[in-house]
Amino acid sequence: MALPHLARTCGEKMNAETALLQSIRLALADIPGVKLWRNSMGYDSRAHVRYGIHNPGGSDLIGFFESRFCAIEVKTESGRMATEQLDFIQLVRSHGGLAGVARSISDAKDIINGRIKD
Repeated sequence: MALPHLARTCGEKMNAETALLQSIRLALADIPGVKLWRNSMGYDSRAHVRYGIHNPGGSDLIGFFESRFCAIEVKTESGRMATEQLDFIQLVRSHGGLAGVARSISDAKDIINGRIKD
């Protein structure tokens, strides 16, 4: 799903998952009480350091909704969850947080409102 209005400023197009993530992040930003950040993860081979929260496996969007921790893993319709991603979602839920996989803006809203679909 290409979202041309979310193209990078240098003119290149985002992949479908990144465009969906940005759409979800922007849509949820309009909801009072929601504060989410992109959890960028990776590995710096020169410094031999992994960065990002719970790398590997941390969700794409992390933050808070009305004082509850939230973690949203964004996937396209064909995207597959890694075991580490599923484990992180279960960890967040086991500590009272809101977490799940969102394949649409509607899914993400359901997650923050406690209507989690597996």
